[in-house]
Amino acid sequence: MAVPSDALISTDPYTGKVLGSTPWSSSLEVERALTAAHAAAEGSARAAPAHERAALLREAERKLRERRAAFVDLMVREVGKPVTYAEVEVDRALGVLSRAAGEAERWGGEWLPLDAAPSGRQGLGWILREPRGTVLGITPFNFPLNLLLHKLAPALACGCPILIKPSPRAPLTARATVELFDHAPHGWVGLVMTGDESTLRLAADPRVATVSFTGSSDVGWKLRSQLGGKPVVLELGGNAWALVGDDLDPAALAQAARKIARGAFGYAGQSCISVQNVAVQSGIWPRFRELFHAEVRDLAFGDPSDRRTVSGPVITAEAARRIRSTLATAAEKSRVESALRVGAPSEGAPDTVLTPTALEYVEESPLSSIHLQEVFAPLVTLRPFSRWETAVEWVNRGAFGLQAGVFSQRWPTIHRLARDLRVGGVVVGDAPTVRFDHQPYGGVKQSGLGREGIRWAMEEFTEAKFVALGE
Repeated sequence: MAVPSDALISTDPYTGKVLGSTPWSSSLEVERALTAAHAAAEGSARAAPAHERAALLREAERKLRERRAAFVDLMVREVGKPVTYAEVEVDRALGVLSRAAGEAERWGGEWLPLDAAPSGRQGLGWILREPRGTVLGITPFNFPLNLLLHKLAPALACGCPILIKPSPRAPLTARATVELFDHAPHGWVGLVMTGDESTLRLAADPRVATVSFTGSSDVGWKLRSQLGGKPVVLELGGNAWALVGDDLDPAALAQAARKIARGAFGYAGQSCISVQNVAVQSGIWPRFRELFHAEVRDLAFGDPSDRRTVSGPVITAEAARRIRSTLATAAEKSRVESALRVGAPSEGAPDTVLTPTALEYVEESPLSSIHLQEVFAPLVTLRPFSRWETAVEWVNRGAFGLQAGVFSQRWPTIHRLARDLRVGGVVVGDAPTVRFDHQPYGGVKQSGLGREGIRWAMEEFTEAKFVALGE
């Protein structure tokens, strides 16, 4: 396939085949897109009635439903997403569009009684949510459809035009997603393919009212530091822990092992809430290890187009080299009791398909960098613990705090962990990999700032205006 020398080339991470090219946006194209978005923010988008914004989103939902198979195929080829995972992503994206349309129709502010304070008076206060203006949405490769819509759909739902700057690893899916909105009024939705410096200039432009970034922690916090007081929403990395208590009955323990195995190795661990660390209470540690290893050996690793595959390739050969180096360093520099290569890629798989690895530690060994940093790979650490205080301290020690999974059948334990774990979300009875698209989603500490999840993102993209009505 002949491709322009100045274009962004998309390559299948499993086969190495060139899929197509996407031209970089010129400075003139970026300026035109921003000018159109700003004009819409001051005019048509801000003034559009709720039913029109809802209808726009429902039309995009209809188009996506018609093109479901094409989007599944595109994600399998462009980012190496296992086909069953790609199907789930499209179905989740349909739900995001549907819920955003509903939120657009319900988005009316709230009432406040003025006599709630002794200094008040009779009457009501009306709290309006007004769109701030143009949103710049910067999106990653790993969920190239759904995470893009988590920015685009709520922006349109509350009357904000949006410019999408996608990952250079997934421009084809981004372009196809933006095309779902080709019926939108001029300036409401734009796509810009820019490098780091051009993206920063765009983000800093005063005509961009809000920046919503999903990606690595280093890049996200650096971006925020360069934008002064501009509103920024950051959805960043994590080192998600799953905690398993000894109160589980045999069936619940087997289910925990199954969910954690898939949460650790699904999609080659390329999710900010993939299970990276597992802590298991000492009394069930031997049995959990046995169950976990059995579960992983039943998982298929290799060709993402095979419906049996759970873990396909990592996104690039460079990422694969980084992960192998990280594994080698972890095994050498920390007190690893055993490094188990559990399962194996299918025969003939490329170097981008990694062998899933579980590093097992003794309880007394100190946490190492492999526990504390985001690995973004088919790697999980396992270790026993005796007291819940120890497990909580492990989770809270690091710089990240996105989500944690808790497997316990005791309400006092669940309540205590929900209170004490310094994370943005606690998932009970499941892996921390679970995300509900309408939940307030985000992290604490280095894992982010602000929240996504349709209604919560709409709050991030708007300002509260108070109107005190007379008696």
